[in-house]
Amino acid sequence: MVLARGARLVALATLAGVALNTNLRRNAMYALKAVQFLVHGSWSYTRGGFEKHQRAYFRAEDVAVDLHDKHVLITGANSGIGYCAAEALGLRGATVHLLCRNSERGEAAKMRLVQKLSERTGAATGVSVSTSAAERVHLHVVDVSEAHSIRRFVQDYLERGFPAPNVLVHNAGAMTSPWKATSEGVEVNFATNVMGPVLLTDLLLPSMLQSDGGDHRVIFVTSAGMLTERLETKDLEWRDRARFDATRQYAKNKRQQVAIVEQYARTVSPDKVLFVACHPGWAETPLVQEAMPGFYARLRGSLRTADQGADTIVWLSCVPRSRIEDGMLYFDRNIVPKHLPLSDTSYHVRDAEELLRKVRQRIDEISAKAESSAARVAGAET
Repeated sequence: MVLARGARLVALATLAGVALNTNLRRNAMYALKAVQFLVHGSWSYTRGGFEKHQRAYFRAEDVAVDLHDKHVLITGANSGIGYCAAEALGLRGATVHLLCRNSERGEAAKMRLVQKLSERTGAATGVSVSTSAAERVHLHVVDVSEAHSIRRFVQDYLERGFPAPNVLVHNAGAMTSPWKATSEGVEVNFATNVMGPVLLTDLLLPSMLQSDGGDHRVIFVTSAGMLTERLETKDLEWRDRARFDATRQYAKNKRQQVAIVEQYARTVSPDKVLFVACHPGWAETPLVQEAMPGFYARLRGSLRTADQGADTIVWLSCVPRSRIEDGMLYFDRNIVPKHLPLSDTSYHVRDAEELLRKVRQRIDEISAKAESSAARVAGAET
């Protein structure tokens, strides 16, 4: 019995040692990725990095285009990168749809944009449009973290006779702490960054595929922070609330966005719809200021402007489709790697498949719950 007890103790000690070594390896690998990310970021993601790339290979003619027949939808468009992208594309003649959660902020952004387009469209770009600036800017109040809000928006958009979007920009983002659920019971960061964009894309995709135009682009605005994270396919909503880390959840969500873009690109014909991801670098935006005050304080003087952060979104919306490679990650108008050297963040195609399947499954669960609730209400009324 003594020998048996000793054997068990040895076995437990061995397992504990393996676990400790595993944790040490994981922590060391994460530290390595973080160092690589910070070193590369300080060289490339800052305002200086943008200006360096701009001098080296940006071409003004790439974005000197007339978009007067294009409809562009941008989430989170009342400020920051989303607003700057809307302004830049509106100045090139596009009809811009601002998807904003807050009606007051959205209305203020719409008025500001209409005024800007009224003053500068012709003079700034040489684009001549037959419709007024007010007719080319539309505000839609929609919360992309709530499935019912997205469904209501898409129904309204299509019923009003708007065409399939030529460009759909998933720009809205959340980095909320502590752990919090939406009214539909979904962790709010995952709901905003991942689930909402998938539902919005899936609901608008049929109109894009059926459109005679054939040039439609879906752009996910991700973050370089995803380079430090592996693809999470199990605990999508980080249910361990005690250990919840909003910064890491945001980075995980952005890694998930990149994998989802790849999966869409594998399953949807690029002749009809192109799917790409892009990251804006380290830009001075309300999200960075509010969610990462320490990071913002340390790098404030080096952060990119929101216009610089929006540049690749504008470029991807303007260049001929032959210049864009489906399923890729873009940064400063170039395709860039999705993984850091020597990192352990690579994943298999089946992992991306599983992720998108689980996201859609979660959406279906919410829909079923809403339908059941509606049926109960209807039954009670009768």
